[in-house]
Amino acid sequence: MDRKLLQYLVEYLVEEGKAHGCALPPAAADAAQGGLASASAEALWLAFRSLVNVRPPWPAPGEFLAAQDELLQGLIAEAGVATLADTTPSPTDPRLRLWRGDITTLAADAIVNAAKDAGLNMKKLAADVKRKDVRAEVDADIAEGQRIGVQGTPYFLINNLVARGALSSDLFKEAINMALQAAPSGQK
Repeated sequence: MDRKLLQYLVEYLVEEGKAHGCALPPAAADAAQGGLASASAEALWLAFRSLVNVRPPWPAPGEFLAAQDELLQGLIAEAGVATLADTTPSPTDPRLRLWRGDITTLAADAIVNAAKDAGLNMKKLAADVKRKDVRAEVDADIAEGQRIGVQGTPYFLINNLVARGALSSDLFKEAINMALQAAPSGQK
């Protein structure tokens, strides 16, 4: 991980947040408190992740986007590419493959092979991907996500409670309970 690049990104996000009057998430506040120049790469990574996860959809300059892309491409290169051989069959259904990791490191052929192994009709899948109505539905989902401020996935909207990132089942249950408690009695 390129520490210098990560420091630049965190510094940018901290300053951007300050300019907009936003409080820093705890991981970013912790890293900034001792000075970002002396923060560990791990602390900077946690700060970066926390800042990106709560950042509203403000426009970002090309320099920032290029630096972010360089950092993420470097992380993908370090992680390597996962193939179908890196997956394991599901104990409940051998047609399903289990894998845990960054989706951006999964080889495209692994995705296609997993779809085949799951029994999907590949001709129909290929045709559906090209259909205008399917593309329109995907575009509508993207537009709706942009309208409500989605900046990445996973992103969940539970009543009006936003839950970003991969959540454990316990955190998901907590988010659902919080949304239920906040909902008017007729909408629970």
